[in-house]
Amino acid sequence: MTRLPLLGALTILASLPPLATAGSFVVSGDSSPASFPVLLYAIPGVAALVAGLLLAVGRRQANAWGIVSWSLLMIVAAFNLAMSWWPTAADDISTAAIVLAQLLYVVGGIIVVAFLIHRRRIDRRTRTGGPVAA
Repeated sequence: MTRLPLLGALTILASLPPLATAGSFVVSGDSSPASFPVLLYAIPGVAALVAGLLLAVGRRQANAWGIVSWSLLMIVAAFNLAMSWWPTAADDISTAAIVLAQLLYVVGGIIVVAFLIHRRRIDRRTRTGGPVAA
């Protein structure tokens, strides 16, 4: 597997907002570390951090970690988008910046997951000796 330092750096950067959100919930005392809001952000954040590091150093498991972590980030972003349109929460959390950030996570995640799935297929074909289509 070849190294993907730019994608690794992007994935690490994408992990920081969810980790900061989970940390802010715990530090403010609003939620315990095992509560749903903390885990909602901490699990995808940690998965993306690990995936980013693996992508940057070029480990074989990096594609799978990347696909899973970006999928989790997209699920959380879609959840946040759905909650921002919820009638009772719309006044609290649906600022244009938050909605734009969540849309970027969803659209960017789709692009990254498609790229990683394509690379995974190419890597599998080159290991098994099958034909490689670019």
